[in-house]
Amino acid sequence: MKPIGLGLWGLQHQHPRWYWPLFANLPQFRPLCVFDGDRDFARGEAEFFRLDLASDPATLLARPEVEAVMIFLPHREMPAAVAQAIAAGKHVLVEKPMGATLADVQRVCSAGEGATGLKITTGYCWRFDPMARQIKEWIAAGLLGRITHFEGRMTAGGPWRYLRDHAPWMLEAAQGGGPLWNLGVHWIDLFHWWSGDEAVAVQATCRSYGGQPTRTIEDSADVILEYASKAVAILDISYTAPRSFPQARDLFVSVRGTLGSVLWYPSWGGDDHEVLFASDHETLAGSPVQHIKMPTARIPGYCGQMGLDYLADWAEAIRRDRPVAISVTDGLRAAVIADAALRSAAEGHKISL
Repeated sequence: MKPIGLGLWGLQHQHPRWYWPLFANLPQFRPLCVFDGDRDFARGEAEFFRLDLASDPATLLARPEVEAVMIFLPHREMPAAVAQAIAAGKHVLVEKPMGATLADVQRVCSAGEGATGLKITTGYCWRFDPMARQIKEWIAAGLLGRITHFEGRMTAGGPWRYLRDHAPWMLEAAQGGGPLWNLGVHWIDLFHWWSGDEAVAVQATCRSYGGQPTRTIEDSADVILEYASKAVAILDISYTAPRSFPQARDLFVSVRGTLGSVLWYPSWGGDDHEVLFASDHETLAGSPVQHIKMPTARIPGYCGQMGLDYLADWAEAIRRDRPVAISVTDGLRAAVIADAALRSAAEGHKISL
């Protein structure tokens, strides 16, 4: 496969440097150039990446060898950038949640709908996690019965991380910062991907705790989702993990059905997955309870193995002209629910979808 020439647009974000080590194991791509509107900052980053520094977005997009662009801009700037990249005939990876508002995300999706032959994706890479795929197989095989309940906790390190990583705009509510819009969407997407169930109502509470750094985002959000099947999901999403917490992530997911349950402590940063799987399904009569430790490949870079597999899927979709595994429409579904949850918290009542 001929390597795909790649440009990075936007560098004042955590993820460009986090994704970067993955490319050592991705011969499918050939990173070529970067651009950021802050020229002084961009010069330093171009030296770090050892890539060309484009003078402006038009120059980056005009390079014929740049076939694909990864967009890591502040959220308000994403829709216009995606439209510009598509107009230039480039494949696009736009970092989730793809905008500062639901209207922004809808603009991205509208631009993607007209991108005939171009592969537009967004970073819901938990779908590529090996344990997440195993759980999906258990659900599809009926080993949990009818799904009745989901629970998801995603607590990341505090808001100080965004000053450290040159992305202070992530502390602004008007930029679509905040844990629910940026983290909660992962579990919202995963629950739908596992079950195919559609959320029909949401109620949420958001809290801010004050202190430094100054911010207008919520610090934590608690959400109850109701699904068309009558299943319920509970989300605990926040930027409250202490600096001492391993990998600065506190992650937990559970799924319960009429025949079984899964309790999963997802891996982050190379630790083993830990899972308790219990099922009364007749095919598991000899081993109804399983304690599973699934080793995780030690792959440097954002999300490790699942990040690597996600980017490899994008490359294959480009070269084989097939659909991407994660579309911007998938991202829109998650954004609709996260937006409703934020409105529920602001208005103090349940929102029907």
